[in-house]
Amino acid sequence: MNERSPVKGSVSSSATQAEASAWGGFLYIYAVLTRRLDKELREAHGLSFDSFEVLFLLACAPEQRMRLSDLAAAVLTNPTRISRLVDSLRGEGLVERERSTQDRREYYAVLTEAGLIQLREAYETHLSGVREYFLSHFSDLELSAMAGFWERLVPGMPRLCCSATDSARGREGWTFPTPWCNKSEFLNQHPAVNLDASTPAIKKPPTP
Repeated sequence: MNERSPVKGSVSSSATQAEASAWGGFLYIYAVLTRRLDKELREAHGLSFDSFEVLFLLACAPEQRMRLSDLAAAVLTNPTRISRLVDSLRGEGLVERERSTQDRREYYAVLTEAGLIQLREAYETHLSGVREYFLSHFSDLELSAMAGFWERLVPGMPRLCCSATDSARGREGWTFPTPWCNKSEFLNQHPAVNLDASTPAIKKPPTP
């Protein structure tokens, strides 16, 4: 007997083995890999995985600065948590916090020279880890198919991932050689994905 195709919107009291393996495996592998990447970044550069992501997003942003509210949305966290993270990076001299000249209630996080230097060094460690633990286990064809799965879930993401950081340059003309997503641009085009201030912080797939 042939298995019936799942009906969109239908509800079942339990997951199938395929559903449990796919969803549970995704969550488990993401948690394992991000923990490994976080450990390597901390040991080699004193940066957490989340701190690296903040520095990376600032480096890719126009004038290497972002409003804290936009940064929180890009990192998929809440304003309170991003404010604490920025303050921690500020204490290390990696970012500055500037008040908006148009709206005194708004603040910007601005990447410093020291932050850019730290990111340059950490980026090599991060990309090496991403390749070792994830990318190297798949062929180019499989990676393309995987990108197609993300496109099916959230249309537009692969296109942005391929082009977002082509022009992201350091103050000395250094270019980030990366295909990762400009999530701020993406979330501006998909506002339904944004988290509001009351949403608790969650772990999410990164910049790599």
